[in-house]
Amino acid sequence: MIQLAGWHLTPSQIVIAVMGNDVELTWTATGAPSYQVHESQSADGDFDTLVGTTADTSLVIPGAIQLGVLTYYRVFSSTAP
Repeated sequence: MIQLAGWHLTPSQIVIAVMGNDVELTWTATGAPSYQVHESQSADGDFDTLVGTTADTSLVIPGAIQLGVLTYYRVFSSTAP
């Protein structure tokens, strides 16, 4: 596990819940002041598409469920919103 300034760079656990066409990501706190959620169409992708930022440990992504489209998400700790 990587640590930076007293908190982990990525959460240790992420839970995904589907609500209609929306996706809710919930994760364990790392102690960071905020989090960024990125997406990719490939598990080995660049994850360079920013989906959202939050100071909370969850984020709802409206309309994330699309027929025939597989999307991967990563949550990163951040020092700024």
